[in-house]
Amino acid sequence: MEYLIISLLSALAFYIVIRPFTNSSEEETIKDLNKNLSNLRSSIYQEMELLRLDFELGLIEADQYELQIQQCRIQLASTLIAEKNT
Repeated sequence: MEYLIISLLSALAFYIVIRPFTNSSEEETIKDLNKNLSNLRSSIYQEMELLRLDFELGLIEADQYELQIQQCRIQLASTLIAEKNT
């Protein structure tokens, strides 16, 4: 699950770096970036919900749950800041 979020963040970072070198307009770029950030935010919320369900079912320990939820919150905060700045 962590690898999925790390992969999504890596893809987003790569996209942010590469996107200015393409021939699309700035307005279109901002729309695409906002869409990608929104999708990333949604996937983080889904990850948090899955973690909560796994914890409630006893599939993961409390300390592991807290650690992973904290990581998700940090990633979510970064995504929200990026959305606010675009």
